[in-house]
Amino acid sequence: MEYLKVEFKGRTEGEIDRGVLIDDQLSGRTFQSLMIGRGHHVISLEPSPENGNDFAPQEREINAKNTSSSDPMIVSFSQTSD
Repeated sequence: MEYLKVEFKGRTEGEIDRGVLIDDQLSGRTFQSLMIGRGHHVISLEPSPENGNDFAPQEREINAKNTSSSDPMIVSFSQTSD
């Protein structure tokens, strides 16, 4: 197993809690350590009910390997609108 932590920071409000999609499946929340299988995955965020896909990039392709619970892979997204 590999470990992933997805960060989503707002332009003005700091950390934003959002659902994390791994290979199009809701798999957890931002800023939590998530367990995933080793290998290639597509990471994205759940759209906001108010603002839709208000983040960039829309998805990130990763190759998860050599992680641990104390040293997860960090994937970051930024807010594109308030």
